[in-house]
Amino acid sequence: MFAVLAVVAVVFGVVGAAAAFVITYAEYEHHGLPQRRLVGEALRAALAAFVVLAAVAVAGGVIVSRCGR
Repeated sequence: MFAVLAVVAVVFGVVGAAAAFVITYAEYEHHGLPQRRLVGEALRAALAAFVVLAAVAVAGGVIVSRCGR
């Protein structure tokens, strides 16, 4: 069960991180930031999104698995 939960959390986190990167990159691009800072800010947002979404997926999976008993 834990392996399935981990895979779901990673997939959910990666998709969310990719979306956060693209959105942040496009938004900060309009503000004329240097390329290096632009990528850094987008990566920071992607990492934050990955951590939060993976944690939410794990917490949700734990809650659902405990409620099913």
